[in-house]
Amino acid sequence: MAKRKQKTGASKKTNAKETNGTIDNKAAVASKKKTTTKQTATAKKSATNTTKTASNKATKSKSVAASSSSPKTAKQGGAKKTNNFTLNNKVYVEGKYEKRSPIRKVLWTALNLVFALAIIGTIATGFVGVKILSDVLSDMPAFDVALLEPSEPLTQVYDKDGNYIDELGEDTYIEVTYDQIPDVVIDAFVAVEDARFFTHRGYDPKRMVGAVFDNFAASGITSGASTLTQQLVKNTILASRINSDAEYANSMRRKIQEIFLAMEVEQHLSKEEIFTQYVNTALFGNYQGIGTAAKRLFNKNVSELTLAEASLLAGIPKYPNEFNPFQDIAKSTERRNYVLDMMVRHGFTNEAAANAVKSLPVSDLLAKDPEDYLYQNYAYFSAISQELNEILPDAQTNRGLKIYSNMNTAMQNYSNELLDNPAFLEQETGLSFPDEYYQTAFAVVDTQTGKVSALGAGRNINYTTEGGGGGGYNFAISGGHEPGSSIKPIIDYAPAVEQFGWGPYTMLQDIPTTYTGGIKISNYNGEANEGSLTMQSAIAKSKNTTALRALQKAGTEYAQEFTERLGITYGEDGLQEANALGGSMTVTPLQMAGAYASLGNNGRYTDPYFISKITDMNDNVIYEHPSSATIQAMSPSTARSMTEALMYSSYAGTPSRGNVSGMNMAAKTGTSSYDTTIRNQYGIPYGAEKDHWHVGYTPQYSIAVWSGYDAPTAAAEKGIYGVNNNKWIPSLIYKQLFLKFGEYGWEYNFEGDSNGSNGSEPLVGADGNVPKPDPTQNNNNNNNNNNNNNNTNNNGN
Repeated sequence: MAKRKQKTGASKKTNAKETNGTIDNKAAVASKKKTTTKQTATAKKSATNTTKTASNKATKSKSVAASSSSPKTAKQGGAKKTNNFTLNNKVYVEGKYEKRSPIRKVLWTALNLVFALAIIGTIATGFVGVKILSDVLSDMPAFDVALLEPSEPLTQVYDKDGNYIDELGEDTYIEVTYDQIPDVVIDAFVAVEDARFFTHRGYDPKRMVGAVFDNFAASGITSGASTLTQQLVKNTILASRINSDAEYANSMRRKIQEIFLAMEVEQHLSKEEIFTQYVNTALFGNYQGIGTAAKRLFNKNVSELTLAEASLLAGIPKYPNEFNPFQDIAKSTERRNYVLDMMVRHGFTNEAAANAVKSLPVSDLLAKDPEDYLYQNYAYFSAISQELNEILPDAQTNRGLKIYSNMNTAMQNYSNELLDNPAFLEQETGLSFPDEYYQTAFAVVDTQTGKVSALGAGRNINYTTEGGGGGGYNFAISGGHEPGSSIKPIIDYAPAVEQFGWGPYTMLQDIPTTYTGGIKISNYNGEANEGSLTMQSAIAKSKNTTALRALQKAGTEYAQEFTERLGITYGEDGLQEANALGGSMTVTPLQMAGAYASLGNNGRYTDPYFISKITDMNDNVIYEHPSSATIQAMSPSTARSMTEALMYSSYAGTPSRGNVSGMNMAAKTGTSSYDTTIRNQYGIPYGAEKDHWHVGYTPQYSIAVWSGYDAPTAAAEKGIYGVNNNKWIPSLIYKQLFLKFGEYGWEYNFEGDSNGSNGSEPLVGADGNVPKPDPTQNNNNNNNNNNNNNNTNNNGN
């Protein structure tokens, strides 16, 4: 997708301050900003013309860029008037301290060094400060104002075959000038990131003292007290090395160089120019620059931003993906509120205004126009961005990188069509969604490697509202929903098979069963107990009693340890018996696809991943996915036994609607119900079903499909709720993905022995998919006589 660089043309709006400043420099700073804005804009126009002539080449129509290429221009512009003022007995000239005498300059340099070394957090470092400083300066980049421009190409993404897909950033890059930025935006950023921005010299001694104590207490670097000027240096001059050198990115060397380079920046650029360059280069999720972010998040020009929008934007750059409202609405809201608190603390707004904004749901602020913002690569690229942030947490990842992903382009494009084009879905599967609120998401993982081939992030993801969100929520990787019975093979049966050597024909007891606390459970729809039946039959019929008894026998502690190796996570209370039936917990399609894949891969688990390799633009490798990421989560014999049982389930059980004969499928379905309180409150009938799942695998792919209402309570308020027939939606999508992209002829090859079977033989069923007939009533199972005896005494599972 070709990207264009745009420049907004709106004029600056000046917002009146809501309260008097409480920090000592607030009044002077406010006065300075108002009296110099017009003069600075005039000088920038003059500077632009001068720079264009001097460079004798086409340049971008950008005032900051023009002045950056000729540092003296802003001061020398004919229309520019000197604007001096005194604050705290210090003389300011155009936003900077006036030139100092050589003696004072030496003293300040020494103080800079002291603070830089103090950040290291150890007293010992102070004694060898001279040596450290010499070493740090030896490879510090030479300062050049031009380096403050984003010079690297936008980060590029490639698919599993090495074919170029697109740039990682979603939208056209829009640049702004200082005169287009409202005071409320400046106030928000200064309040949360750098309250003394207009008075310091590139670093903030007061904040650094606090950071020293924080670092010393933590015995490491936990706080850096970076100013906006330092962040600008990090995002531009040092970005390339930070991206390519993880050790440097987290080092004190980088921090000290950042401080000294920030001092250089302050000597060449005005405060207005520094701020403008900072907001033009900062990351806001997948969007670089505040102009781009304002358009993407709110469909507004920067000049139109309000306090509510400014406070939301100002909170994002600290952790661009984590605080992106399209990524995590709850964290974004929490961060927005913190920015507002800081604005009140530093006198940039008052309590009443801040509280009024806090009462606004973030979702109400966000743009929701699918014609403008439905991005064809969002489903997979949002997952890449999240993983990229984990791999290179300190890097400026929007530029200068090549991302080699695991995306199957054809499969991903097909997945987008299934979820975003109702006519295409009906044509391919015969399905239609029950209403506009109904959601579906899925993940496709390579069974053997853990590589994620494709994601279905959700239907028309700009409209998703999970957690109060306003669009862009990726249900395949975020949040989660109750898995129902689809979790039983993972939580209940596999731990018991691993611990006690059960096999698919081990006899279990479907008899009246209670939780440890004495509460009785029943099977689905109150079905009668059958007594003795094999494990694979119990799984195929989705028996609740046998599942709970299996977990009780294995023990919740053991089962939690076992399932955590498969990527399943729990709350503070850990795994509870209620989780045996898939209630009181949430999982994502990606987690489920990853966990099931381990059963088809000899018990080896690989955390599903999107990025195989990262290089710089010169193809120097920065990161490769480690082979050590794969662990032996269970024995091959356990994986084989579970696969046999699930193959039978796929053919003869609840997942049969999604089965493809001849593909060696192993699968399980799941449903979850509304709790009694919600049913009674909204008049939802007994038997209504909230979530539906179809999870399964072949030796080639593991696929987990979820469907339901992303906000069940909100749907219930409209009289909408899930019904049993909705269970065919995930089953038919699952089936269609395999029909379109699955291949026949793949076979399981399990290592070792599985209850008397020759593990070296391929596991293939009678019709190319089904294992041996189920001897449900045969109590003479040679493989598990001891277990049978225990079951007879009702103690076996």
